[in-house]
Amino acid sequence: MIGFEYGMAKHDQIAGGQGSMANLAAILSRHFGFNLHDPAVSLHLPNLAGFLPSAWLTALGLDGNPLALDLRQALIALFAVLVLACAGGAAMQDRRNHPRFLAAMVAPWMLMPNILGQMMTRYQMWGAALAALLVAISRGFVLVCVLFTLFAAGMAGNQLLNFDPARSPQLHHILSMLAPDDGWIVLSMAGLVFIVGLMPGEGKEEGALVPLAAPVAFEETEVAPVEEPAAESAISV
Repeated sequence: MIGFEYGMAKHDQIAGGQGSMANLAAILSRHFGFNLHDPAVSLHLPNLAGFLPSAWLTALGLDGNPLALDLRQALIALFAVLVLACAGGAAMQDRRNHPRFLAAMVAPWMLMPNILGQMMTRYQMWGAALAALLVAISRGFVLVCVLFTLFAAGMAGNQLLNFDPARSPQLHHILSMLAPDDGWIVLSMAGLVFIVGLMPGEGKEEGALVPLAAPVAFEETEVAPVEEPAAESAISV
């Protein structure tokens, strides 16, 4: 808990990476002027505390009063809803024994750094690494995996070049020009994987997942006894 609170307090900014992180939070900051703690959403939740007086219901905003969320809280709530949807998609694909189960499992790792605030560029590498699993769904996901990895590496490289721009001025200029608008591309790829993970499909299709512990039936065959050659009754001298 100390490490979690320390990181949130130390990096109290909408996006990390010294301007090289490209995600939804960075786009909202650059083009729409949002700050991390600006009011974003006002929710009108039901007044459950009026029927069941409780301190924790009041703390959750279930007392009939409007619940105001800042940008950081609104993005966390959005991500939580998407994770629950991914869980439902994973359960559905697993029940149908479909490879799109992998998309439902990989989607949260690709969505997290591209939606939440206070993210660092290195978090993009988690989604890039797990995106390799998507090739089991379709060979077309090779392109998604390669592009996502290149953009993730570009964000990390841009952050490193911020400390020493003279190492590669042209590359640093190009990567700085792309940020944060290249966040639209990685966010679109993460959204594509999310949609694929929720798509219904028939089970046991060609290429469907096969249980690792599937029983294998062997037919029993009778083995005929081997006759030994008769010993010679006499030995000629």
